[in-house]
Amino acid sequence: MTKNYKAIILAAGKGNRLLPHTTDLPKCLLRIKGKTILEYQLAALEYSGIEDVVIVIGHCGEKIKQELGDRAVFLENKDYLTTNSSYSLWLARDYMKEGFIYINADLIFSYRMIEELLISKYENAIIVDKKVNLFDDMFKTRMIENKILFMDKKVDKENCSASVIGPAKFSKKGADMLINLLDEKIQGGEYTNWCYKIFSYFAEKYEFYGVEHSGSFWEEIDMLSDIERADKNMPPDFLPVIGAYVKNKKVIV
Repeated sequence: MTKNYKAIILAAGKGNRLLPHTTDLPKCLLRIKGKTILEYQLAALEYSGIEDVVIVIGHCGEKIKQELGDRAVFLENKDYLTTNSSYSLWLARDYMKEGFIYINADLIFSYRMIEELLISKYENAIIVDKKVNLFDDMFKTRMIENKILFMDKKVDKENCSASVIGPAKFSKKGADMLINLLDEKIQGGEYTNWCYKIFSYFAEKYEFYGVEHSGSFWEEIDMLSDIERADKNMPPDFLPVIGAYVKNKKVIV
């Protein structure tokens, strides 16, 4: 089912809206119910059979390395203060070529979302939620029969089909097309695009679909209120198994 997908996690950003909590800590190492965001992500991936992980680091990246050891390949975005997520993804282009799962490091999500992507008939797809708050900071999408037409943060009610959550899946062919698009934008001096904006450009040229998740818990952690909401709403059976990774040894908790 996994088709040798790698997971590429983007974790370079500083998380300014969570200061001072992220002054000396990357956002993905913030804890909810005693576990880091990154632990939840790795557990979801491993449960779905994906163990080949690449993490693009930046702010306090050494702390992520110390936390994970050799659990992942690390790439450094040295320009994380002046670039955005599409630049971080471009840095990982050599690891995308056989197909990959894309993940933002600030997203807590169920393993079921990974499995929904993997079993989807669509080669290139992203998890969406049709319960939409037009006024939040999430990217929104307009779809026709699940085919994404465009994605943006500001979409009026008539053109909004769903919120874009992630993770996303790209096939080998899709990854090749995406790399070409990233090359075009980066070589043109566009270093500050969000990845979801690049995915919107991708959808204009190629087939890209939204896969509606089955109601599983998720939370994007951008602000302190998000941490509080996740801590309050995360169900006790959120994951069947959470791996606590200490010195590369998995302890079942």
